[in-house]
Amino acid sequence: MFVAQEALFLKYSKKNTVHAVYWNRCYEPQRIAKDSLIKTELKNINIECKSFNGSLLWEPWEVLKNDKTHYRVFTPFYRACLQAKSPRHPLPKPEKLTLIKDAHNSTTLKSLELLPKINWHEQMQSCWKIGEYAAQSRLIEFLEDGLQGYKEDRNYPVKKNVSRLSPHLHFAEISPNQAWHGAQGLRHDWAKDSDCFLSELGWREFSHSLLYHFSDLANENFQKKFNAFPWVKNPLYLKAWQTGQTGYPIVDAGMRELWQTGYMHNRVRMIVGSFLVRIPVNSIADSSFIRSLIPIQIDHRFQFYSIINPRKDILIKLLRYVSFVKIFFVK
Repeated sequence: MFVAQEALFLKYSKKNTVHAVYWNRCYEPQRIAKDSLIKTELKNINIECKSFNGSLLWEPWEVLKNDKTHYRVFTPFYRACLQAKSPRHPLPKPEKLTLIKDAHNSTTLKSLELLPKINWHEQMQSCWKIGEYAAQSRLIEFLEDGLQGYKEDRNYPVKKNVSRLSPHLHFAEISPNQAWHGAQGLRHDWAKDSDCFLSELGWREFSHSLLYHFSDLANENFQKKFNAFPWVKNPLYLKAWQTGQTGYPIVDAGMRELWQTGYMHNRVRMIVGSFLVRIPVNSIADSSFIRSLIPIQIDHRFQFYSIINPRKDILIKLLRYVSFVKIFFVK
């Protein structure tokens, strides 16, 4: 059954004598189901439907093992990506767009009430420049001032060697193809740094691939052994973690920065996430909190698995940086 948005979309397709509908694909399980339903309904009324890849470097079904099964481990997956067809170069903007205007529709953006009732987002919004131009400017700034030294300096939260492109990619303000080819163009100057950044884009591809091939990833542990992981239901501890009141400076600083700016450095995320799952105060941060983060990937259980099993070399660097090394478990 269509929800209101899909029913409205179908209504306008009929009303305006539409012959074909094209859109960029989504890869989350519920969105695939929704797109499939829309395609079926449109084809039933003889409207052509085509979807395209506008958000990934490689389609999940393009990067497979020799036996046509999918990868479960990043390194061989990324190696296969590099051996596959190179990501397409960004296309120029269309010279002309012919748009349909519904003169009888008085709906305004404000009337849709897309923003939350509580204006908790206003301080966060002031920390970001939104839109395609801002996203492209951010990419250029990173390539010019942040890529050199990226391989090593990205491990230190105090340094500027991070791209901060995540929300721009998430909301399609910039494509991964632009980021990929932008970094590729600087390989002759900073090969190790460029390759490292490209591999981070590879991790994004890997997460989408896993989500596509393991549709229950949003709700089930990727590693089934964690189904038996012991958890302590302690709402006070969980609240302290959520609000940056644990008493551990690096954890609290990271969480407070997240609430105020919508951003947390990758290595700080590892510490903060490890604090939650290694000191098990809840089975995972409650869904209302998880969904308040910008941007949030639906494959958070895979991300938390990565946190539980981090690379030792990264942990060593983190422990040198942070002001505490005390680890304990709540039993």
